[in-house]
Amino acid sequence: MPQNINAVVQGMNAAAAANPTSNTSVLGIRSNSQVSMDGVGNAFNRRRLNAIYSGSRVPTRDFASTIAVKNNEMLFCRAELDSHADTCGVGSTARIIEYTRQTVEVSGFATSMDSIKNVPVVKAALAYDDPSTGETIILVLNQALYLGDDLPHVLLNPNQLRSHGIVINDIPRHLSDKSSHSIKIEEEKIEIPLLLKGVISYFNVRTPTVEEIENLSHVELTLSSEWDPHSSIFEELEFDAQPLLKANISALNIEHVLIL
Repeated sequence: MPQNINAVVQGMNAAAAANPTSNTSVLGIRSNSQVSMDGVGNAFNRRRLNAIYSGSRVPTRDFASTIAVKNNEMLFCRAELDSHADTCGVGSTARIIEYTRQTVEVSGFATSMDSIKNVPVVKAALAYDDPSTGETIILVLNQALYLGDDLPHVLLNPNQLRSHGIVINDIPRHLSDKSSHSIKIEEEKIEIPLLLKGVISYFNVRTPTVEEIENLSHVELTLSSEWDPHSSIFEELEFDAQPLLKANISALNIEHVLIL
């Protein structure tokens, strides 16, 4: 039965004490103690009301509980593109490879809703079965938020993937004959076609087995370095990439000085 996230975090004290100098690797095991959203679960279960606003990453010695799960347990869900989630989020379908030594405070779509503290930042694995070749690929999400049973589908922040060089063509084909409507991992020569659920682009994933994680190739969708969705660097890079905008602002500044 799902436990409150504070109980989950406290359950990792023993693991942190046993190995205080490293991240907690849980390859082959995933917590049965899932993250409880206490009052905001409905928000994460309703699309387009979905939103994940994460606060600053906080170092911690506490980790989520590691309790062995049945190796034959396999869940299926959608991996959805969602720009309203400022960080990729995973739930029970993912198999946690590693807990980082960080947690965040997460807020929902409405300011009236309570925030969720101590949400673990994890390295998670998902299995993607290529429908055209039958090949199974292990997709790895670094710097993802683990939300347990209360996040029924994986949420992918497109810009977090793009920051790792992943090409996201999220325009549906019926709206643009130039779009492939797919995710391309060009370095690996992998293309994942996207489907639509209403207006949401997605592809299907499942829980990988321990054997698959150990034996199949891994493809990382996000950077392993710390992800800060609130960094000003994104705004600065976008400004530098728009020479016309820079020229207009410079002209306005000059005009302002002349008027003064």
